Amino acid sequence: MTRLAFLDIEASGFGPGSYPVEVGWTFANGTGEAWLICPPDEWTAAGWDAAAEALHGLSHAWLEHEGWSAAYVADRAAAQLADVLLYTDAAVIDSQWLARLLEWASPPASLNVRPFTDLLRLVGADATAVQAAITAASQMAPRQHRALADSRHLWAIWCHLGGE
Repeated sequence: MTRLAFLDIEASGFGPGSYPVEVGWTFANGTGEAWLICPPDEWTAAGWDAAAEALHGLSHAWLEHEGWSAAYVADRAAAQLADVLLYTDAAVIDSQWLARLLEWASPPASLNVRPFTDLLRLVGADATAVQAAITAASQMAPRQHRALADSRHLWAIWCHLGGE
């Protein structure tokens, strides 16, 4: 049986030079984890955007104090997600941020991130069913612009569409 998980990444900004500051995932069974990332010196403050900070509420100073090293988080993600189909609602940018993080894994790793909409097509959900699932998921596991909460939101949508 193929394992799947739902991924979310919060980042320092929205444009070039931005980097991941929190990564979270929720497995199909509802368990998950999230990790704050202490930005390494190589990820300069040039990628920091006050608008992104306002959205997720994670300051650079907080990450330096409470975050885990990029190497530790990269190794953890690589170990936990190596054989998992990963789905996210922002596949293009999350893939870039995840790749940036995984450069710190030992050995460097790569993970394939798929668009959440692909999974919706696989379960045969029509637009009405998807909207109903989003509404239900918003009450069960609301989006909060934090990695674990937002990965759980995707998981909840999938559950409401009959995902097992």
